[in-house]
Amino acid sequence: MMQSLALALPGDPAVSTNGDEYLFGPDLLVAPVHSEGETRGLVLPRGRWTNLWDGTVLQGGLMVKIHAALDGIPVFLRSGALLPLTLPASLRLGETMTPGSFGALLATPPEAAGRSRQLRRDAETSEYSGEPVANGFRVILSAAPHVRFAIAAGMERAAAKVALDGVEIPHLTEAQISAPPVGWYITEDQRPVVRLPQNVKQHIEISTR
Repeated sequence: MMQSLALALPGDPAVSTNGDEYLFGPDLLVAPVHSEGETRGLVLPRGRWTNLWDGTVLQGGLMVKIHAALDGIPVFLRSGALLPLTLPASLRLGETMTPGSFGALLATPPEAAGRSRQLRRDAETSEYSGEPVANGFRVILSAAPHVRFAIAAGMERAAAKVALDGVEIPHLTEAQISAPPVGWYITEDQRPVVRLPQNVKQHIEISTR
């Protein structure tokens, strides 16, 4: 569902005069580009926002300048975003899915607990939730065996450890992550990627130490 920022966030004076930015669903903010190579001003709502494409973290309430090409519209993830995706085998946004695809969950660190998302898939309803923990954050997946990878964005410090259901899992190379065993690695743009087993429910904890 698309909503203008003024309608979606009536209590936030920082975005009351924004003309063309809008929320797409609960977690994505889109800032349209009207000409190629445009540099545009942007005021984000209050809170922490993560650039979907490069992982840059910005604080809301301030004017920022964003440069964008027509094939890279500025999109930002809200703090605590839980975004189910189908990604290509490379797990990179915007690439072809011809070689194959995987279910994934893209998550940003939440500032508070209590946010959750539900997604109905065939006869099942999957549920995702997130909460902050010491030195990181936790994501809980329920009834989501189709989600094979969890990807974190917007971490201001590098991930140092990942635990699955309370047990630390190995740090793998990018080549190893495309096949078993379960493990995690860091992409070139510093996003932790976790390969998951096909469990009905699992707790993923990503921490910086």
